[in-house]
Amino acid sequence: LQDMGNLKSVGNSLYLNGSDIQSLGNLEYVEGSLDLRNTPIRSLENLKSVGSSLYLSDTPIQSLGKLEHVGSDLFLRNTPLQSLGKLKSVGHSIWVYHTPLQEKYTKEQIRSMVEIKGDIYM
Repeated sequence: LQDMGNLKSVGNSLYLNGSDIQSLGNLEYVEGSLDLRNTPIRSLENLKSVGSSLYLSDTPIQSLGKLEHVGSDLFLRNTPLQSLGKLKSVGHSIWVYHTPLQEKYTKEQIRSMVEIKGDIYM
């Protein structure tokens, strides 16, 4: 599986950990968790919302695309991500250690950009 084609939403969780996924295509919404750890994914493209946790650790992710909301935890550990893009809210905690975000921003600066209801791990 290298892309999600025209699929727009997933009514449950989507686990692609370790797959060859290259593109989320037209995917806009995942009701449960989305696990993209250890994949070659570089952008979330059209994805706007993940209802539970989003796992992006150990990916070459460059852009969160149109992502605005993560319902639970956001894991960005060991990624080259330099911007939180259009992200507005994280329902629980965010992990940004071993990322350029850790060097670029303080916890307070991240909180001023994104509503984070839990902790920020740096």
